[in-house]
Amino acid sequence: MAETRPNAGNTVVVGSFDGNVYGLDAATGSEQWRFGPGTMCSPLR
Repeated sequence: MAETRPNAGNTVVVGSFDGNVYGLDAATGSEQWRFGPGTMCSPLR
């Protein structure tokens, strides 16, 4: 089974339990950007 990650070029995009979405450098793991939607939402059930 292959592992896949959402990415855009050299950026890995991840969501976090703090409500933000982060763009991380794929090579170093350093944060390139973050997006906060302003409100928390519940997971879909």
